[in-house]
Amino acid sequence: MPDFEDIEAEDRAHAFALEKPAPEAALQFFLDSPRTDLAAELIVMHPDHWDGGDWHILPKVAALLEHDHPLAATILYRALLDDIFTLARSKAYGHGTIYLGKLALLAEDADAVRSGEFPSHATYLAGLKKAHHRKSAFWSHVGEGEGEKTPQAGTSRRPVWAKGG
Repeated sequence: MPDFEDIEAEDRAHAFALEKPAPEAALQFFLDSPRTDLAAELIVMHPDHWDGGDWHILPKVAALLEHDHPLAATILYRALLDDIFTLARSKAYGHGTIYLGKLALLAEDADAVRSGEFPSHATYLAGLKKAHHRKSAFWSHVGEGEGEKTPQAGTSRRPVWAKGG
């Protein structure tokens, strides 16, 4: 019987963490658990909360979630990219191209599970281009000067042992 009590206590702790108004602590709790499913749920529950200025941790969390939780990873990569654009962090454009490439790789899977209020990758990319069309240094990094070219990240989204579609 004690095993069931431990499980129930853990479930209560997870539910409590999901309901906290400051999700950063809950995110750390879920990542330490490790309950990436609950970390992803938390990120999706608070899509506008994540600060791209947290560049020291968000890329690691996004990379951890990419394979099993593409929408949560997308939210974090968008927060990072939005921060680079909004604050005109030209020194971070190299990182921005990586994030945009990751978003392109995640697009199909993330778009398949996104809710209606969350823009598709195509809509998000069009919005970026419209709002930040004058940031030619960034767009030259992704090849916009040579015609339309979709930015790509350096690695595949699927692990090497997972072959096929």
